[in-house]
Amino acid sequence: MNVDQAMTPHVVVLAVSDTLQKAQLDMALSEIRHLVVCDNLSRVVGVLSNRDLLRACGREGFDASASVAEVMTRDVSLVLPKVPLHAAVRMMLDGAISALPVVSGENELLGIVTTTDVLRVVHRLLRHPQTHLEACHVQEAATVEQMMSREVISVLASDSVERAQAKMTENSIRHLPIVNSQEQLVGIVSSRDLERAMSPQGGGSWLAVATLSKAMTHVVEPLTPAFVAVDMMLQHKIGALPVVSNGKLVGIVSEKDVLRLAVGLLRPSNLVS
Repeated sequence: MNVDQAMTPHVVVLAVSDTLQKAQLDMALSEIRHLVVCDNLSRVVGVLSNRDLLRACGREGFDASASVAEVMTRDVSLVLPKVPLHAAVRMMLDGAISALPVVSGENELLGIVTTTDVLRVVHRLLRHPQTHLEACHVQEAATVEQMMSREVISVLASDSVERAQAKMTENSIRHLPIVNSQEQLVGIVSSRDLERAMSPQGGGSWLAVATLSKAMTHVVEPLTPAFVAVDMMLQHKIGALPVVSNGKLVGIVSEKDVLRLAVGLLRPSNLVS
């Protein structure tokens, strides 16, 4: 399977001169996390992520009329449409990036492949493994416990936002389950939650991380079918699912875990011809 079989062909594009206010509106209306910035010849010159925007909004003196050129990421990884998808996913993992613009040989934008696109493909493979995977690989990721990360970095409900931020940075992760003194799950916090809290408009780094916690409506168990977990991530637009057994936190499934699984599943030798 190649990139052009998984990519999103219709991309929301910004011009270098467009404002951050326009970027915010485009992201909100399209419900997406990445905008590609092109020059007047449709050549890719940058990418603007929701995290880039969030950091910009959090700075003192933020000016919504400033151009996206002041905030966008300029050193952008690009991919050609006929690159094998598993190789593109490896690029995403190695570069810790969530989206790759798909371009022609002349650097003209053709589409974009994101972690969401990859999750959709993985969901399809796991939902009907007998149809898509060679028989010897059908059981490789049948349940959550086969793809989850078991060494979970967590924070206590009483820990500060500053401590949570330090843990995320130290471990290069984007989600932290929140537990009580009995290691029972009480919530989860994302890097975006922390960035908002630490912005001038937020409550400050001294806040207890529990005050930012999302309601725990989305959790899975070790024996939950893997395709069900991926479906939950897609349907509810969440980047990580805590894994709980007998009330205790035993693992986490993040987008990164699904991408790691995808690298193996998407190798040509593993797919039904």
